[in-house]
Amino acid sequence: SQLIPTSPLTDEKFIDRSSCFMHLVCQVFLPLLLLLLTTTAKCSSGKSSNTYQGSHMSQSYAQSDDLGAKASAPPTIAYQKRHKDLLLGLNELELSRKRSLYGDDDNDDSRKQDFESQLPSVPKKLQQYANDHSLKRWECEMELQREIEELPRSIMAGAPDEANLLCLLLEMMDATTVIEVGVFRGITTLTLALCLKRMNQKASSIPPGDDIQRRRRIIGLDVSEEYVTTGEKYWIKAGVDDIIDFRVGDAKNSLKMMLEEEDFGENSVDMCFIDADKVSYDDYYEKCLRLTKKGGLIVVDNTLWGGRVLTPDSMLTSAAANNEDNGKYRFEDTIAIKALNKKIFNDTRVERVCFLTIADGVTICRKK
Repeated sequence: SQLIPTSPLTDEKFIDRSSCFMHLVCQVFLPLLLLLLTTTAKCSSGKSSNTYQGSHMSQSYAQSDDLGAKASAPPTIAYQKRHKDLLLGLNELELSRKRSLYGDDDNDDSRKQDFESQLPSVPKKLQQYANDHSLKRWECEMELQREIEELPRSIMAGAPDEANLLCLLLEMMDATTVIEVGVFRGITTLTLALCLKRMNQKASSIPPGDDIQRRRRIIGLDVSEEYVTTGEKYWIKAGVDDIIDFRVGDAKNSLKMMLEEEDFGENSVDMCFIDADKVSYDDYYEKCLRLTKKGGLIVVDNTLWGGRVLTPDSMLTSAAANNEDNGKYRFEDTIAIKALNKKIFNDTRVERVCFLTIADGVTICRKK
């Protein structure tokens, strides 16, 4: 066979033409062919990825200046399943986060629903931390709270941090007379009475022969005595039963009678705390405003009403007109609370309105 000069593709001095041809194929043409096949596959994959991402996610490929075209292919069934699984996973993650914040130690589903409906301004564990570093409660208060927690409708009991705030205000005012509209099981009543009792004991100057236990008093109004029997035994145990004047009946009538009584009348009360049936809130507010002294406080509970105050008025009015019911929270209650919130804010008879987001919303205003 004919010999040829040395080729740059081999270290041998001479090779035949057939060997040289095979060498070129192996070192040049095969790599080029593999490169071409790889590039084609990547292009196909990139086109598919462009369609997938452009149809749902960032659409970064579809919006690229280089491509210019917008992908229009719908998501595949496989993608839809993957997306659904992703959403389920996110939901589980959110539930896990809520459990870590709010705790999951209550097995009563109704209580869980009640608690969540109140939209607390801080998570349960943070609220407990705040209570642990602010509340100094008597044992009788703790015993009553524990008993209430085991009874139906426990969510209706007053919040301890709210009662603590009211006690601070009473002490700053050196208050003597308090009206509580809506007693329920009497735990807030107990806390306020204990506060008044301590104020009596700390009084620096008491006239000779004066009955210090009657100098300060709280008048509790409730339509029924069915629930208050739970708290009454703790009032006696705490020694504040003679400070509490509990009256059974429609609070609207009770307040009207107090306006006519010699011991009360207009401008005779230091603080009125309203926490009863919501549709009567406006009536309670008007009568309490007359009973309250100049500079006295009117406190209204549940003014956030579990966030329902954000419901548009048109929806509430329509639902109420059609006698629709959204469960235990009536639309009329939400309408009444929203109306009073607006009224207090624009009422020229009061000043320094404070709308606090503790408990379920607490509005405090001072009578001019």
